[in-house]
Amino acid sequence: MHAEHEEQSAAGDMTRRMYVRQYSLPKGIDVDHVRPSLTNDGVLTVEAPATSLSPTERLIPIEYTGHAHDAASKQ
Repeated sequence: MHAEHEEQSAAGDMTRRMYVRQYSLPKGIDVDHVRPSLTNDGVLTVEAPATSLSPTERLIPIEYTGHAHDAASKQ
């Protein structure tokens, strides 16, 4: 993941921020179908379908309950 942001202050000063992060995917992931998404409050989600599962593995669906920010404000 790579992100950059530049902004200029009223005084003419330039600020540049850069963020680089790498993640390793587990073996057996179909890398051609990886789907990353980023929420407004900075939560990164990566959907990576498995090409095949061994007989001892199974997929367990995760229920989406909203943005991380929404969940934290309810506590």
